[in-house]
Amino acid sequence: MKTAELQNSIIQKVLKTEDNQLLNYLNQILNEGKAKETYILSDFEKSVIAESEADYLAGKIISNEDVNSRNEEWLKSNPQKELITSNALKSILQQRITTINDHKILSAMITLLDVKSEETIYYTSQEQKAKVREGREQIAKGNFFTNKQVEKEIDEWLGKE
Repeated sequence: MKTAELQNSIIQKVLKTEDNQLLNYLNQILNEGKAKETYILSDFEKSVIAESEADYLAGKIISNEDVNSRNEEWLKSNPQKELITSNALKSILQQRITTINDHKILSAMITLLDVKSEETIYYTSQEQKAKVREGREQIAKGNFFTNKQVEKEIDEWLGKE
């Protein structure tokens, strides 16, 4: 596939996706090389990182719920810090993808998009959940066969032994 075809294919997949986490991840990937060269931490940011590292080394770890709560409070108190919308992010990605000529990066991006779009969420009925619970209970009681035992039994049924 030619570079332009890859770029167009990626852009189409980006425009179709509703997975904001994936979009943000792609944006991070595209920012990575650029960020290493251009972003310099402020003294405040350095102090926050040093403080966080010291807390971590001292065993002071906060729960995800506390982190989420603090983030929400911060966002409320800093309204000028707007979160990027999905459409804006798609537009940014579209512009950046058209500037990439590295076939390896484009191939990796399309693979990532393909894998993420193939993920399926399976919903189970109450009956299926009950069967799973029953199976787990049987395993807990030791009522199961090993793979070798099953293979041996199949071989016997097929007359291979």
